[in-house]
Amino acid sequence: MVPDVTCGDRLLSAVAATIGPLTLLGKKPLIFLTILLNFLSFSTSRDTLTTTQSLSDGETLISDDGTFALGFFTPSYSNNNNRYVGIWYLNIPVDTVIWVANRRHPINGTAGKLFITNNGTLGITDGNSSIIWSSTLTLEVTNPIARLLDTGNFVVTSGDDLNNFSWQSFDYPTDTFVPGMKLGRSWTSGLNCNLTAWSSPTDPSPGNFTFAMDLHGDPQMILWEGSKRIIRSGPWTGLAFSGLLPYNPSYTTTFAFHFVNNKEETYYTMNVIDSSTLTRMVMNQSGILQQFVLLDSGQWGLYWHSPSTQCDSYLACGPYGAVCDTDGSPMCSCLQGFLPKKPADWALRDWSSGCIRKTKLDCRNGTDGFVTVKQALLPDTVSATVDMTKSLDECRSECLRNCSCTAFASADTRGGGNGCIIWSTEISDILVYSNGGQDFYMRLGAADMGSISQNSGHPILAVVLSVILGTVLLLVSAIYFIWRRRKQFRGTTSISEERIAENTEQDEMELPLFDLVAIEAATSNFSDRNKLGEGGFGPVYMVKICNCFLSLTLS
Repeated sequence: MVPDVTCGDRLLSAVAATIGPLTLLGKKPLIFLTILLNFLSFSTSRDTLTTTQSLSDGETLISDDGTFALGFFTPSYSNNNNRYVGIWYLNIPVDTVIWVANRRHPINGTAGKLFITNNGTLGITDGNSSIIWSSTLTLEVTNPIARLLDTGNFVVTSGDDLNNFSWQSFDYPTDTFVPGMKLGRSWTSGLNCNLTAWSSPTDPSPGNFTFAMDLHGDPQMILWEGSKRIIRSGPWTGLAFSGLLPYNPSYTTTFAFHFVNNKEETYYTMNVIDSSTLTRMVMNQSGILQQFVLLDSGQWGLYWHSPSTQCDSYLACGPYGAVCDTDGSPMCSCLQGFLPKKPADWALRDWSSGCIRKTKLDCRNGTDGFVTVKQALLPDTVSATVDMTKSLDECRSECLRNCSCTAFASADTRGGGNGCIIWSTEISDILVYSNGGQDFYMRLGAADMGSISQNSGHPILAVVLSVILGTVLLLVSAIYFIWRRRKQFRGTTSISEERIAENTEQDEMELPLFDLVAIEAATSNFSDRNKLGEGGFGPVYMVKICNCFLSLTLS
């Protein structure tokens, strides 16, 4: 817990307790006490540390405007006696520490001291007078003093020179980023400024989560858990990082964001338009990056945090052409010209395999083209290249000439766009927004240029519906074919039966008819000589009619 009563406050209380007896001596003691109280009040609100005056546990330095205090503290709700030297907001009811010096080496007990040496080195000693922490000396100074500024920055200078710091706490942030701090790297000193979470709410030692600038390709901010990427900001657009903050017009009227990238340093910083606005960004121990603003009530209001949706997570929809849409259902789809690499997994909402191209790029024949992906977190730029001398049209031409180019975008969106980002590997980790983001241009084969973009649809649903529709059409076709075959068979059978009946009737009509007289004459009056035998229908006689021998059965 940060101290709420300073050593000077206790002295003032003790002196005030003697006012009663001293008032009996008349007005002069009262005048003396008034001068003494003013002196003590002034002396206990000092903001500097000198070589002749150390800072003991229980004493504090207070910035000139009274916003920040520096001293020894124990984290709130801690059940041990570990003491740390830190900086915190002074006049708010909630204990809020923004910086810790000896986060790796706490002091057990209240015998610690903070001091500055003649060459400008800061040090902290424990109860045994052993140095448990010291600052890194970058430049020796004469007549060094350490001062707590109104920004919350604790600096070492030569005398009252506030333009040159031989050391500053802003170069060694812990878990909190406040206006005026830098996140990035100094190419001259080698310093790499980042945020590292506390191990727990009561332990300020470095935890597992870090928010730092990745300087590979086009620089971007990355939230790491160990060596695993959790979220990324996307590259700088000229106004902000393309994906770090959600679109909100109030940002431009409340905050001023800056990104510097030159031969000396590469860093990101933030300031407030109104100096009375108190804000801080914290990398907490749960792996969430949070920005707070102090409300009129004296409480911290959560202004923004990330990750806030599943789409914020790195590679939420897998690699290569997969896009995540927070308003989509399902949230993952493949961009135009891409399809799921493993459709069966995608149908189960396992998007880890990502997407693949429908058609290979054809650089040799020059038939490739580009489609626009709007309002997006630009693809991961870890392997991208940047050329600030090219216009967007020159960037497009360069990409078509480069057979390995897969996409391009403006490096700076201001003034209609200038500079060029070129991706030479398959694009990945794309997020689209309903507001905000940045457009980029993705290279596709000619066969995919006219296809309907799946960015606004749901490819898995389309695949499933296509399969169902195809199956239904196949079943209907099969049923129709069988019905036609059966109908044709029934028709053929009916025609055959009619024809047989007609032929039979005709045959019957063509049989000759004989009367009994003719039969008697032909059989010689049924003579046995003409009898051939007996059958199932009666005797059979041989007769001769028109020189033709016939057999005649009489029944």
